[in-house]
Amino acid sequence: MTGSVTFNVAHDFTPYINGRYIQDGPGSGEALRDRIAILLNAHDHVLVDLTGVRGCPSSCLEEAFGGLARHAKGYGLDPASLLGRIAVRSAISTDAAEAEGYLADALRR
Repeated sequence: MTGSVTFNVAHDFTPYINGRYIQDGPGSGEALRDRIAILLNAHDHVLVDLTGVRGCPSSCLEEAFGGLARHAKGYGLDPASLLGRIAVRSAISTDAAEAEGYLADALRR
């Protein structure tokens, strides 16, 4: 793994995230989770930047971040290390806090 990377969701994924599962569409939380996991396998730290995303549905954020904690081992990731390796930024501070909260909550279970 190498250093840090910023993942600009609106630019590098889609500005229209929606839905929980891949069958809900290409901007789903599950698809976002897959992209974040790929980056975590290649980098020590990932900053997920939600700036420019047109709305952040709770179901999408929960699947992306909470789902990442639940499925970490399936991606070859250590669940205990996730909180220290992921940060979330957004122009809307509640979106970042919500995403980080889903991650932390899933790790506590």
